[in-house]
Amino acid sequence: LPLPAWMFNSLGFSKYAVGASGALTVATNTDLELVAPYLTFTLDPRTRPTGSNLASFSRTEALPQTRNPVSLALKGGFPGLSRLTVESGADIHTDPGGAIELSSTSSILVNGRLAAPSGNITLSIPKVRGGSYAPEQSIWLGASAELSATGTVKLTPDAQGRRIGTVLDGGTIVFEATRGAIVTERGSRIDVSGEI
Repeated sequence: LPLPAWMFNSLGFSKYAVGASGALTVATNTDLELVAPYLTFTLDPRTRPTGSNLASFSRTEALPQTRNPVSLALKGGFPGLSRLTVESGADIHTDPGGAIELSSTSSILVNGRLAAPSGNITLSIPKVRGGSYAPEQSIWLGASAELSATGTVKLTPDAQGRRIGTVLDGGTIVFEATRGAIVTERGSRIDVSGEI
């Protein structure tokens, strides 16, 4: 069942969880920008009569300096059939402080880019009941894989239009393969550096 990328940047949710009993794939050249738009008032809501249509005195915005970060969890759940793949050229990225979680009871292959500036990226193969070590159930970063949770600067203009902000630390990248192995091919990149 294909899911369009626009679902993850226009519906206004701050958390998404997508699960599959079979294979789960983020296709080549998919640009998955995780954004949570919000409503802002165009008129003072205290002046509007009870029962007014909210759309008549608000508009949708998604300004980077004021929107909240989004978290995305992609999960494959059926042992042996739930390979999770992020193909080459695919790009999943959040606003500062966001989170990306990939979880599978089979294996995870990343050849694309995962970016959560000053956020959290987790790749895990949880242990299932009765499960023992299974080297084929690996977390595998291909040669073109990039995982980035670098520090960043979040700027917010004040009432006078001056840009003020906060320098955020680098985030975290966690690998958990309780049932198998973790492999990083030459050329793959893992980056949690601070903001320069």
